Amino acid sequence: MGNTGLVAKFLKNGFYNCEDVEIIELLLRLHLDTLDYRFEAQVLLDHYGSLSKVIDAAADTPFDGSPIRNDYRLGLRLPHEIANRYLFDRLKQKPLVGSPESVVDYLTHSMKGLKREHFKVLYLDGMNRLIADEDVSTGTVGQAMVYPREVMKSALRHSAAGLILAHNHVSGNPKPSQDDIRITEKLSNAASLFDIVVHDHILIGGNSYFSFADKGLIQKA
Repeated sequence: MGNTGLVAKFLKNGFYNCEDVEIIELLLRLHLDTLDYRFEAQVLLDHYGSLSKVIDAAADTPFDGSPIRNDYRLGLRLPHEIANRYLFDRLKQKPLVGSPESVVDYLTHSMKGLKREHFKVLYLDGMNRLIADEDVSTGTVGQAMVYPREVMKSALRHSAAGLILAHNHVSGNPKPSQDDIRITEKLSNAASLFDIVVHDHILIGGNSYFSFADKGLIQKA
């Protein structure tokens, strides 16, 4: 894939569907030059207020009037996306059930700074190891449609034996709503029809989280 095509692919979807060789290729494309970017850096910092907010903003869809030029976005997004991929690869190396810390670390990092709620499903094999990770919906759980049949179609496509559900609360409060509880029940019931186990539903709010499994709510679902 040419330079323009690979960068466009990354800017559209991050590392989703990027091969490892493409990620390394992107890193090799970064090079130092003799230009001074101090003025541009100060403009971004003044506009957004902190380094983390600049990086979060670079991950959002560009909008008219944004001080982040398109040619800045590659460099600003890469550190966050590299960390996501690193944590994701670490998750794949061990069973996830019974070791929530690694899952929470990955989810907290990958969902931090998102401006909308994303509903994510982690698909596990029979040894509780990670097969795939997909965003199945964007928006609030009460408004965005999380269709159990679509989640089950993906689970069957991946030959998954288990699921871990996750989504972020933009408010920063990870306490589950009634909608969160209802969708957990629906997905747990749908999964049971295919002998697939929903192991947990983890809510991420800021730097804190809520685990349905830790509170015994998965068993009730």
